[in-house]
Amino acid sequence: YYPEVNLQQKISKYILLCLIFTGISLAFQGCSTKKKTLPHRTFHNITARYNGYFYACEAIKDGVAKLERAHKDDYTRVLPVYKLGTESDAKGIYEDMDRAFKKSSLVISRHSIRIRDTEYVKWIDDNYLAIGISHYYKRDYFAAAEIFDYIIKQYKKEEIRYDAMMWLIRTYNENAIVSQAQMLIDMVDNDKKFPKRIRGQLDMAIADFYLKREDYPMTAKYLEKALLNTKKKKLKVRINFMLAQLYQRTGEDRKALAKLTQVLKLKPDHEMAFQAKISQARSFSGDSKGKKGIKAQLVKMSKEIKYEEYFDQIYYALGEIAMKEEDEPKAIKYMNKSIATSMENQQQKALSYLFLGEVYFKKPEYKYAQAYYDSCATILPNTYVDYTEIMERKEVLTDLISNLVTISREDSLQRIALMSEPERDSFLDNMIEGLVKAEEKRIKEEKERAERAESQSMMAGGGPGGAGSEGGNAGGSGKDWYFYNRTMVAMGFNDFRKKWGDRKLEDHWRRSTKESIMDDNFDEGGDKEELNPLTEEGQKDIFDAIRDKEQYLAKLPLTAELMQESNEMLIEAYYNAGAIYKELLFDNKSAILTFEEYVKRFPEGKHIAKTYYQLYRCNVALPDEPKAEHYKNLLFSNFPNSEYVKIIKNPSSAKTTTAEKDEIEAFYVDTYQKYLN
Repeated sequence: YYPEVNLQQKISKYILLCLIFTGISLAFQGCSTKKKTLPHRTFHNITARYNGYFYACEAIKDGVAKLERAHKDDYTRVLPVYKLGTESDAKGIYEDMDRAFKKSSLVISRHSIRIRDTEYVKWIDDNYLAIGISHYYKRDYFAAAEIFDYIIKQYKKEEIRYDAMMWLIRTYNENAIVSQAQMLIDMVDNDKKFPKRIRGQLDMAIADFYLKREDYPMTAKYLEKALLNTKKKKLKVRINFMLAQLYQRTGEDRKALAKLTQVLKLKPDHEMAFQAKISQARSFSGDSKGKKGIKAQLVKMSKEIKYEEYFDQIYYALGEIAMKEEDEPKAIKYMNKSIATSMENQQQKALSYLFLGEVYFKKPEYKYAQAYYDSCATILPNTYVDYTEIMERKEVLTDLISNLVTISREDSLQRIALMSEPERDSFLDNMIEGLVKAEEKRIKEEKERAERAESQSMMAGGGPGGAGSEGGNAGGSGKDWYFYNRTMVAMGFNDFRKKWGDRKLEDHWRRSTKESIMDDNFDEGGDKEELNPLTEEGQKDIFDAIRDKEQYLAKLPLTAELMQESNEMLIEAYYNAGAIYKELLFDNKSAILTFEEYVKRFPEGKHIAKTYYQLYRCNVALPDEPKAEHYKNLLFSNFPNSEYVKIIKNPSSAKTTTAEKDEIEAFYVDTYQKYLN
């Protein structure tokens, strides 16, 4: 990854004699760079190498080592070929790279002997290469490319031009200059003169090119070639693991398992060994040999305290195995365990939520799917590969559930409003009694949690503030304190999550979400969460709010005008829900059920023509020709002059018909506005 210089290299007796001879000669002649005599060339070559290039390489090595230490691999994605870290990490090595730049620049300015377009100091081109590499690691790719291109053109007959070509490919890869990188790859890949000493590095650079294009077969091809020329154990481990990831993505599970076995044989570090075992589990198909053994190993690991920080990943892998075995209930159980045991690895927790969201989406059970997608969205890093698609699905599901909640709420309110007054009073009394009991249970549980937390704190130091300290933890094992006890923290966290879901750390987090899809038909007495349920005064205020019957009556559509407003909300919610099923979720069966309910309940509703048209389209898509014909006839007989009839008569005009364009645009605008609000 950087110029090779032997740290233990010593100057031979011959070189020492040359230095003595050169020193004596130059004492008389001066160290001019205008002369190409043997003493001059020897002096400047030795100085350029050992006083400049060597120290430039050491500075680059120091910087690269820092980058590699700072780099954190994301094992949910194919590992990158190079550990280049983040933009911030690159800034952290500016000092090292600037030192390399200064050393090599000084060498070039003081020791280059260029006479009649010929360079007589053979280490000058190496110092140019060091300068280019320093720019590369600083992410100054334009300057790096200029230097590498200069070396290629200026030193056409020297072997170092191949080093520059390899580094230029890497530079183009990072700068996403695809055409130039491809052209250079085509030029050097089959060049028989390409030096064997850096052939492995070239294959790595070419693999990096294809990996950035997500061409996994070609990436694997060049990594396999690079592996043949790799002697360093750590690099062999990494390449084998990357190959396993690539083969998993191309469905070649046997090859993936072979590579993972090789990784473990090389005895990698703890993190890589664990990830290899997890990847082995994911590579087993439903009937693979050895699957039972890896499952048993994972179950065993889930009970060993040394793997505690990896429990979430272990349960996730077990869930994936269960899904391959078509045991969906067990897969769901393991994913919930993964979520429950995940305290620090937010990305893993997000993936577990995503897994469950996809399970329920396919059923389809959109209410549960939305809840899991919503939790995933709050913690998923925006760098995740499918981030945009996940956010889009979450927003679609949220809008769907919002409309379904509107339907449920307005139906319930109308049902209560249409009761006789005695029936209504009795219903509300029973509802309030149920809410009071639920609140009493909640307060009791909160008190118990608070007592458990205090008990844990007391155990940690012999008192509320710890033994002999003011709020400290002196005199006890830190892991006994509540926040050091992962089990207690997990219990508290999961209790919080059950009520609130996953929430980002921010002010007014209770109010940061839009209307909860899980809200009951009433608000249970307003914003009681702001009251303290652990004090008598707080409890009194909470129960007074819950028992205030007038607040519930105020929300009922008890007049003709309010009933009409409620019906208008139902009309919009039914049509929007049906349109989301049809246009965004491609669920024609659910769309048909929703649109048919609209027709049944609101045959004179303002969207009836559009609803007939949507029912016609849904049944054509199924296909159900009799039903499609039925709704087409309803549309033709009741709305003969509508744009929808024109579209059906002349389907080729559908793309340019303003009615359909306006329909789609209006729907998206409406959906987006609802999301913002």
